[in-house]
Amino acid sequence: MFGADILYQQWKDTRFFDNSEAFNNRFRVGFGGEYTPDAMARNIFKRMKYRAGAYMNNSYVKIDNSGYDEYGASIGFGIPMLDNRSVVNLVFEYVKIKPEISKLIDEQYFKFTVNYTFNERWFYKQKIK
Repeated sequence: MFGADILYQQWKDTRFFDNSEAFNNRFRVGFGGEYTPDAMARNIFKRMKYRAGAYMNNSYVKIDNSGYDEYGASIGFGIPMLDNRSVVNLVFEYVKIKPEISKLIDEQYFKFTVNYTFNERWFYKQKIK
């Protein structure tokens, strides 16, 4: 499975305390993919969902008449539970925030996320005949 996302936000004409120069238009591009070798296999490594993605965007806020660019990449795994409906997701992400001028802080950080996707039959509507 592969997906892409493009976002454009018009902020440039926004006024903030009678200042119309406080914002930039924002543009974001992201893409990613997921691969499952064999969803019905008995081997857990073949049932796992392997994921990767990347994005880049610019800031909509201007600081000293300049903004910053942000870049990120992530890899992750979806580990199926015994019932093969619920999934534990593990994600490792790297993000770099690079300002346009040198007096602003250049940031880099790593983020590790763990979440649980709970897919049960509680929320299915039952049909009564």
